[in-house]
Amino acid sequence: MFEDSAALLGLLVATAGVTLEVLCRSSITDAIASIVIGLILMATAVVLARATRSLLIGETAEREVVDGIRRIAAADRDVARMGRVRAVHFGPHEIVAQLEVVFDSKLRADDVPRTIDRLQQALRQRYPDLKSISVEAETSASGS
Repeated sequence: MFEDSAALLGLLVATAGVTLEVLCRSSITDAIASIVIGLILMATAVVLARATRSLLIGETAEREVVDGIRRIAAADRDVARMGRVRAVHFGPHEIVAQLEVVFDSKLRADDVPRTIDRLQQALRQRYPDLKSISVEAETSASGS
């Protein structure tokens, strides 16, 4: 919407510049209109760059999302405790999460993948924007 408004404003300035050039028989109005259009383009670029910068470099997900991810994972019956949780936006509806999970020492190694699948399913159900969930798994015996 913002870009469209800037484009329409540029067209109006261009039309005014050309019209005044014809009426006044002076190319200076067209030159001034070109400079104004350039300023409009620069201002638009700055505003859009500021608005999208955080998405380009990865913006940390909202605190409530990170806390919710931690809460859901910690509530699982096979999770002994949680380590760090990182969640980053890579687009308006794309969150990538990385969880450090310490599993219960009684959990068998062949049960870990099923537990991770269960965690990922629960997290995606609550947060559909989670597109990638990485779980770094440890047992409580090897955890710090």
